[in-house]
Amino acid sequence: LGAKKKNSYAVASLRMGRISCRYGLSVHSPFGIVGFGMILATLGEYKEAFETAKVGIQLLEYIDGAHALSARNLVATYGTLAPMAGAALGEFQHQFLRSYHVGMSYGDVDYAYHGVISHVCCSYFRGTPLEELYEEFNNYLAEMEEFQVNLAKWIITPMWLSVRALLGKSLTNEPDCMVNADKLIAETKKQKTPEMIPMLVLAYDLFTKIVLGTLGPHDESAIAAVIDDADS
Repeated sequence: LGAKKKNSYAVASLRMGRISCRYGLSVHSPFGIVGFGMILATLGEYKEAFETAKVGIQLLEYIDGAHALSARNLVATYGTLAPMAGAALGEFQHQFLRSYHVGMSYGDVDYAYHGVISHVCCSYFRGTPLEELYEEFNNYLAEMEEFQVNLAKWIITPMWLSVRALLGKSLTNEPDCMVNADKLIAETKKQKTPEMIPMLVLAYDLFTKIVLGTLGPHDESAIAAVIDDADS
């Protein structure tokens, strides 16, 4: 990934945080910083990714204590990306799965989806066969969709697209991820959903393209258009 594209995505992530703060969604603002950490991790700069992500996590814990579990999950996720994690990976995975079940039991889908996303990532890094991982992830999403359809549609779906790309599922049909993201963005605008939701969709669409290595000039212009629209 070239420096220009790397910088373009980094700026997009940081601006997402600023935009969310403007619309009063302060708890989401630190995710702009965490998003930047995700980029660094994708590029293999694990130490920098971990340190950058921790800043966003600390802000999350300060703003809203109710997000402490999600914050710890995210910290552990970046820890698993670092070579120093070693044998701790299995313990992290167990804790993430526990987060999923606790979240579903107490009706907190926020904890549940953070737990399952992190659990799937751990499985991937531990060498779980991709087909098995993909099937497992779909089963979790089906359970969450029954519980709260709206959350699954606006937030979990973009995450699923990214994991689908990570597993190589979209390699045979690259436009699929982009089309789905475009549709989600259009629908959220039409139904006057919070401005942060289209930005979340955009973030996972961009991550998908980074994983696939298909981020191009036309994507950069589309990215700029969506950000400018939300920032106007």
